[in-house]
Amino acid sequence: LETLAGRFLHEWGCVKEFRIETEVLNGWLSFVDEMYGDVAFHNSTHATDVLQAVHCCLKTGGLSKMLKPLERFAFLISAIVHDLGHDAMSNNFHKNSVSERSLLYNDQSTQEMFHCATFFAAMVQNPEINILKNLSVEEFRDFRALVIRLLLQTDMSSHFSA
Repeated sequence: LETLAGRFLHEWGCVKEFRIETEVLNGWLSFVDEMYGDVAFHNSTHATDVLQAVHCCLKTGGLSKMLKPLERFAFLISAIVHDLGHDAMSNNFHKNSVSERSLLYNDQSTQEMFHCATFFAAMVQNPEINILKNLSVEEFRDFRALVIRLLLQTDMSSHFSA
């Protein structure tokens, strides 16, 4: 994950466009890899697969032509962090067991809310890995809104509702 994510963030111009320092990027990539941990499916290998799919959609599917640089950055980051800190349990498990996570997120897309909050909290709490620190206030607001939307869409239960 670290290698491919670093390569794609460079290749798509995100590192240059959003002024991400090398040490900060490397620290953030290590943090992300570590946060995926050793779970059966929702791990760094899965995140790498999703990132590769997003890259293919951007490159060969023509998606990149429809997106602004900040939107491309948000898509790539969302792919990288979409299961960050996953505990290998489903949203239904959390809801039915009344877990701390389900209580925190009121049974609403529990895992997806957790992944999103974990990513943004790490940026605020650890300036040494804050890849977003050079975004303007407006860029950060737009980026955050898009990442939240993208991550919440990974809740499979929302795919089948009327």
